[in-house]
Amino acid sequence: MTQGQRMVSDEDLPALFKSADRFSADGRSRRRIFFLGFLFCDLAAALVTATDVRSVVSSVASLMFVVLGLLGSILLLQETPEADWYGGRALAESIKTLAWRYMMCAEPYSYGLPSGEADRKLIQEMRELLIVERSLMRGLNMRNANDVQISPKMKEIRSMDVLNRKSIYLESRLRNQKAWYAGKARWAHCWLKYCSRFLVVVQLALVIQGISLVVYPVQHFSLIGFFSTVAASIVAWQQLNQFGGLAVAYNLTSHELAGIQSVVERAETERELEEFVLNAERAISREHTLWRARRTE
Repeated sequence: MTQGQRMVSDEDLPALFKSADRFSADGRSRRRIFFLGFLFCDLAAALVTATDVRSVVSSVASLMFVVLGLLGSILLLQETPEADWYGGRALAESIKTLAWRYMMCAEPYSYGLPSGEADRKLIQEMRELLIVERSLMRGLNMRNANDVQISPKMKEIRSMDVLNRKSIYLESRLRNQKAWYAGKARWAHCWLKYCSRFLVVVQLALVIQGISLVVYPVQHFSLIGFFSTVAASIVAWQQLNQFGGLAVAYNLTSHELAGIQSVVERAETERELEEFVLNAERAISREHTLWRARRTE
């Protein structure tokens, strides 16, 4: 088996994982569309009312943008894209953890367990997760009729010896996940930095606009409302995404996985590999808790 054939991709994971992953990505996309729509309506209304010249056209335009924002708010209550995003992500990551524990012969699918019994346990665990997340069932569509919950690749890896399984786990799970967390930590830190700097620029523009109104009280055009809306949107975006907290959590997990990786590399027996895999999956599972907590909020 070549290195490429040894790698495990998302396509080799259970059908339920792929459905939850797509459902989460769809929720994330819809949430972004809603946010950008609200921002556009608010900024447009602020710009239309920035002048003291009133006309039927400007009044109707302002009312139109405000009404669109209201309709978007009502639609948001019905669509719940954030709950879909967070719930789908939590379910997908939980399924991925179960799949890797199955492939690595880790508890409760320990080495020596008959293949039929291990398969039954995995299916039962996934069924229990679906019961907990039954509110997501409406969006967990299976797009490929050939998808299965236990793929041939998963069964093949489970049947390998301990050294081959360890090699696959290190490359396809630990290193991949560590790089993902490190990349997400950098992403969150960059967003936090840029949002903070942009907020300072907008607040400075507000101060300048305020000073200009003091110096020149009679003005036919003022951007106070516009810049205030932009500043509020930046703060809302930061609070919504919790960039600071995510950067800390992702950095912590990436460093913890780096430490686990160094000890997994020394595993030579089934018991050692199982212990290290369980430790690694527990560290990764904290993200599932984070996503469920954000969904509740």
